[in-house]
Amino acid sequence: MGKFCPSCGHEQENPNNKFCSKCGGSLDQAQQNTTTTANTNNYAGVQVMCKRCRTMVPAGQFVCPNCGAPINEEKHTAAIVIGYICATVLTFLFGIFGLIASIAIGIYLYTRDNQDVHKHGLIIIGISVILFIITVVLAFAVLATASSYYYY
Repeated sequence: MGKFCPSCGHEQENPNNKFCSKCGGSLDQAQQNTTTTANTNNYAGVQVMCKRCRTMVPAGQFVCPNCGAPINEEKHTAAIVIGYICATVLTFLFGIFGLIASIAIGIYLYTRDNQDVHKHGLIIIGISVILFIITVVLAFAVLATASSYYYY
């Protein structure tokens, strides 16, 4: 029988894991009485080393199953800064072109392995969409006001 995370339900490859290899939740609770399912890891056989405890971890895992440390700690700081600039300044000044650039950067950040970077990707997409809607509404309001002055 396999061991499953009580938080997310992910099957653990190693029954001695202390933390879930997907969500990082604690596995110290009682053994789960469920049947084993097929391994869904797309990187079967490939392993990476945890930087904190030096345990070999199957590739594709977000956290180390032994110590709970994040496996991929890339910050993507440049992409985050560029994304926020595109979401605010470029979306307001260039409209649809800024919106497209912000959404592309937001999707890039959302598809990274680092969970904190996921949040920035979603925030960038949200800011750019909201600012684009505000820009379009303001543009129509200005055009409607400007065109009403010519009818008297």
